[in-house]
Amino acid sequence: MDNRRASQEEGGGVPGTFGPPLVEPVVERQQRIQRYIRAYRWNSLMPRFIPFSCIIFVCLFSDKLILAITGFNTFLNASLLFNLQPVPGWFPLKALAYFVVIGGGLACIFLLYTFMVSYVLPGLYGVQRPSFVNWLLMRFVLPGQRFLMWLLWVETAYFFIVLLPSVWWFATASSYLLFSIVGAYIQPFFVLPLLYMIKPLPDGPLLQQLTPLFDRSNIHVFVMDFANQKNGQLKPATYLCPWGATYRLLLTSRLVRKFPTDEIAVLVAHDMGHYVHLDHWKILISRFFSALAILFIFSLTAYTWQHLLVISQAGIQGPLIIPGLFFLLSFFTPVLANLLHKKYRRYLEYKADEYALQTTRNLRTFQQAMKRLASYNAIPVRLSLRLWLFSSYPLLEQRLKHAESYAAKIQVPSS
Repeated sequence: MDNRRASQEEGGGVPGTFGPPLVEPVVERQQRIQRYIRAYRWNSLMPRFIPFSCIIFVCLFSDKLILAITGFNTFLNASLLFNLQPVPGWFPLKALAYFVVIGGGLACIFLLYTFMVSYVLPGLYGVQRPSFVNWLLMRFVLPGQRFLMWLLWVETAYFFIVLLPSVWWFATASSYLLFSIVGAYIQPFFVLPLLYMIKPLPDGPLLQQLTPLFDRSNIHVFVMDFANQKNGQLKPATYLCPWGATYRLLLTSRLVRKFPTDEIAVLVAHDMGHYVHLDHWKILISRFFSALAILFIFSLTAYTWQHLLVISQAGIQGPLIIPGLFFLLSFFTPVLANLLHKKYRRYLEYKADEYALQTTRNLRTFQQAMKRLASYNAIPVRLSLRLWLFSSYPLLEQRLKHAESYAAKIQVPSS
């Protein structure tokens, strides 16, 4: 009785059925989610003020910061270890020390903010959240891996600036692509088992229905959930990720428990669309070109300002319009590259939806799966323009309209 009541409160209903068990709780949940979204938006403005706060702090305490930096630099210069130069002009340990001090300080500030937004705030509004232990693991394991990858990338960029000053931007972007490929294969294999319990999907109707979707692909199906937690709190989702020489399809236990098998098959077919279209590689290459454009603009900006400094020291007054233009470009290029990358990601999502409709030929089940997934994942039906521009996924309403138009194009019945 208690399990049935809990299922109805979550909006799951009876697996394999449609109708009121899905619709009624969604209204209630969406109202609570809308209040949470409004609070989250206000709190999400805080990181935008952190850089300005740092600038104000630097301006107010510039003399003390200069003394601290001078003392820190004197300490590093006095140490033979930090003055190690594997390549003339390249001080990797000194750069490591600065990166750890500056990056670690900023990481502590953002960790406190993340704790308030991702753990305290969801609890106040009744939105699902992981246990505190799992939250700590997620905040230290995954960010720790990213921190190490960024450290390695910064050291590599520093090395290429010293060794290849004319084409450092291309070499650095290429190293970023290499690190992204390595990280994409290392993270699932080494990091995910530290955070989640991953078990093979037991044999049954669900596995039998999913197996034909894989055809002859080297994919194995597993169920995952948070480790050391009795009731899984992972949102319903599917993840298709490389796992050594094979691929693993990870289904969250909440998805397996609460979704009908035909809806799970639609979501799996969507992920198979990403697999068939090689979207993983497309995203990596898209990030490479974004990094290439950003670093190239940064290189031109540094060159123009360096040239202006040289001619000003020679007593020649140079024009500021070209260096100023490149300075503005260096500011707007990352924003524009991010917008284009997000738009491309949404295009790939539409293509994966089309593959799911081609494979399952069931428009109604696809629509039900999207609506149910959106309601469980605390995603509102309509988003603001700001969130839509920076979202990797299409809006639910636009996604359903695209599915209807594509289904009519390939003559998929609507019922």
